[in-house]
Amino acid sequence: MNIDKLNRWADLLLDTGKRNNLVNFRDTKNKTVEILSPDYSTLFNKLEHSTVFEVFDPKIKEDDEDDPLASYSPTQITRLSYINSYSKKLKKNQILVYNVTKTPITAIKNISKTAKSAIEETGVNIAYIALGFINWTEDGSGEQIMKAPILLVPISIENDSPIEPYKIKITDSETIVNPTFSYKLAQEYGIKLPDFDEDEGIEAYFEKIKTLTQKLGW
Repeated sequence: MNIDKLNRWADLLLDTGKRNNLVNFRDTKNKTVEILSPDYSTLFNKLEHSTVFEVFDPKIKEDDEDDPLASYSPTQITRLSYINSYSKKLKKNQILVYNVTKTPITAIKNISKTAKSAIEETGVNIAYIALGFINWTEDGSGEQIMKAPILLVPISIENDSPIEPYKIKITDSETIVNPTFSYKLAQEYGIKLPDFDEDEGIEAYFEKIKTLTQKLGW
């Protein structure tokens, strides 16, 4: 990992408060999407091979293809309806994304725009695919359950024109263990998140995380 990248992560490590999405992830609706398909294991395997993903857009249809949700407003499209209507329409290396209040493509556009602005202004990429979350509470109280991402894959989101689908590309081959939450765990709970070994596999890694966090009642 180069010095510039270390310095950027060091800045993030200084902020372990709940306002940091790396500590307490919040679905902002406007700038987050959930990847519904493929499943996380398949997705990660493809990311490891630098696959370029195309974001499925219901408005970009094949000839004579009807949109089963054309009459719905975005707030009426449930997660299950979205999966049932579009998951079987995916082509190779397409991904299905979902947002509960906005149309998913609108959220994708917002993420892309914000990420590009951040790079231009600060040189820092803030667009990531998060794989796995730790559901945690302070002092094991269970009163407020928060979510912290586990693995982060840096990406870019681009499209060639307004009528073309968005494409997601990885910008760094290194999968990152959430440095901010890892730091918080070490400082406040005496637990160190293990390094991620790609040869070991993502499922085995998540089992390690599960074993560690269960000691805290998470």
